[in-house]
Amino acid sequence: MGTFYGFWTCRACGRENSGKDQNCNGCGRPRDKDTKFYPVSRGNSSKPREYIENYVNHGPDWNCSFCGRMNPATRTTCEGCAHTRDQSDKHYFELHPERVETRERLEDFDRDSDEPDWDRSGDPIYREQRHESGVSSDKEDMYKEHFSSDGFSKIPENVADFVKGLDVGSFIKPILAVLAIIATIVGLVFLLKPKTAEITVVDKAWERNVVIEEYRTVQEEDWFVPAGGRMTGSYQAIHHYGTVFDHYDTVTKSRQVAIGGHYEVSGYQDNGDGTFTEQQTWVTDYTTKYYTVQEPVYAQVPVYQTKYRYDIERWQFDHNETTRGHDDRPYFADTRGLADRFRTDGTTEKYTITATYFKKDKLIEKDYEVDFEKWQELLVDHKYTVKIHAGNMLEFIE
Repeated sequence: MGTFYGFWTCRACGRENSGKDQNCNGCGRPRDKDTKFYPVSRGNSSKPREYIENYVNHGPDWNCSFCGRMNPATRTTCEGCAHTRDQSDKHYFELHPERVETRERLEDFDRDSDEPDWDRSGDPIYREQRHESGVSSDKEDMYKEHFSSDGFSKIPENVADFVKGLDVGSFIKPILAVLAIIATIVGLVFLLKPKTAEITVVDKAWERNVVIEEYRTVQEEDWFVPAGGRMTGSYQAIHHYGTVFDHYDTVTKSRQVAIGGHYEVSGYQDNGDGTFTEQQTWVTDYTTKYYTVQEPVYAQVPVYQTKYRYDIERWQFDHNETTRGHDDRPYFADTRGLADRFRTDGTTEKYTITATYFKKDKLIEKDYEVDFEKWQELLVDHKYTVKIHAGNMLEFIE
C-alpha cells in the first residue's frame, strides 16, 4: 500500500494546493479548519501523485481553537499564533466525523466534495488578501478572458466555421420523424374519439335463430376405439418421437484456470493530515485452457403405433330455424314438430336499427346493432342524441 499527498482547495482564491501545504500557494491564506482533502486533482485528473517514502502517520492535523489554523500533529504550538495545543483543540476527524475509518472510491470523493465558488469578489477576506498580495487566481483570469465588462461572453472566431460545418439534415430528419409519430398519434385519437350526433331512427329489424342438431353417424379415428364405436379399419402412424444414442462427437471446450494474481487499488483511506493511503485488493489472474471431450449424440426417431378408424353416432350441427321481421314482436321458430333424430341446442338473436344523421351537410344512413332492451324503447321516425364510437357502436345520451 502506498501513501501519497492529496489535495485541497483554497476557499479564498479557489486555487488547488497539495496536502502537504499548510498555506495556499495562491493567496497565502492558512488552511481552514473545515478543509476537506481529496485524493485526485480536480484541475488535472492525470496529474501524477506525489508518493511519500517511509511515511509515518503521527495523527491527523489539529485545529487551533484560538485562531482556527490547522497544524500538523507533530507540532505542540500553533504555526499561526503560537497558541499552545491543549485538550480542547479538535483534530481533523473530530471536525469531519463522517470520514473516520472510511475507505472511499474516487467517485465517492468527487460526489461528497464541496468545492468552493471561485468567484469570491464579495468576500472581504478574499479582497483584502488579493489587494495585499497582488495575486489573482487562475480561474479569475479565465473569467476576465472569456467575459467582457458588460457580462456578455466573447464569441470565438471559429464559431462561424463550426456552424457552416453542421449537417442540417442530421438534425431535421429526427425532428421530422418525431413530428410524424406525433401526427399519427393525434390522428388516431381524433378518429377513435366518439362523435356526438343527432340520429333519426327510420327502421327497426330483428332476427332470431334456433340451433338444430342431428344425431348421425360420423367417421373418426384415434389411438383407441371409444365405447359405442365400430371399427372400420386401422393403420400404422407416428405416435411420438423417441431419443436414441447415435454416435460420439469430439467437442473442444474451455475453462478458466487461475495462474496467480495482482493487487489493484480499490479505495483510499483519508489520514486526516493531507495524505491518503491506498487500499489494495488481491485480484486473481486467469488464463483460458482448452480441452476435448467425447460427447454422445442422440437422434430423434419416430415411434409407430396402431391408429383406428371407426364409425360412431354424434350430435352434429344441422341448420338454424330462423325468423326475421321489421315489427316490434320478435319470436322464435316453433320446433315442436322436429323428428326424434333432431334436437335444439340453444338460440341466438340480433336487433338492429337503421338511422340517418347529417355529417358536413351530407345525409348518412347506417345500420347499428343495439341490445334488446334499448331496441324495444326506440321508436321509428324519432330523433335521439348519441355518441358514435369506433366500430359503429352507439351510446345513447339520456
